Amino acid sequence: MRKFIRTLTAILLCSLTLNMPLSHACEEGNALSTAIGKDVPSVEIVVREGKIAIYSQDEPHALLQEIPYSLPNDAKLAPSDLVAFEDMNFDGYIDLKIAASVGRANRYDDCWLWDKASRKFVLHEELSQLASLVFNPESKTVHFYVHISASDSEEATYTWKNGELSPIHRIERTASKDGKMLIEREYRPDEQGKLRLVQEREVLPEEAMGNQDKDV
Repeated sequence: MRKFIRTLTAILLCSLTLNMPLSHACEEGNALSTAIGKDVPSVEIVVREGKIAIYSQDEPHALLQEIPYSLPNDAKLAPSDLVAFEDMNFDGYIDLKIAASVGRANRYDDCWLWDKASRKFVLHEELSQLASLVFNPESKTVHFYVHISASDSEEATYTWKNGELSPIHRIERTASKDGKMLIEREYRPDEQGKLRLVQEREVLPEEAMGNQDKDV
């Protein structure tokens, strides 16, 4: 009986602490934890209705930050699919990626980068406007791909320079006049860093799909 009372008390405390329904209070995945980096407290992320709460694990239940949030497109996503930890600017500190729009072809995330000065996550507007992001820690590049229509698409690869995204490669694809081929335009930066058209060609749709896989 005493063991039952202790167990019930623990569940009630868990529910009150995390502000979750009792039935979900101790389910795995409702609270996500990670270490951000050197000399930075580990954090626990709790997904609540209308906001995401960020707590310090070094100080029990110390609230560091709250981020306003609404579930995208009425999607039924688990917290592990909703929030992801990733070093998006390759500075050695883990950042926060939160699902903003999840469709069949494209996904957009709100990208919150860890700011050492304020010791908080700060929204990066430009990064958050890019679809289906892939971060490569080996090459320290950021790749995005957006599906516009059945024939049209865009993709680009960026590096980070002085805290800003800098494009190093961009490809645009549109349908040819007869609709049988795709017109692929490739852009690369000039000496001033501005993207210039370097190649335009017609490719088969299946060839374009193969090129997409190579670019990621």
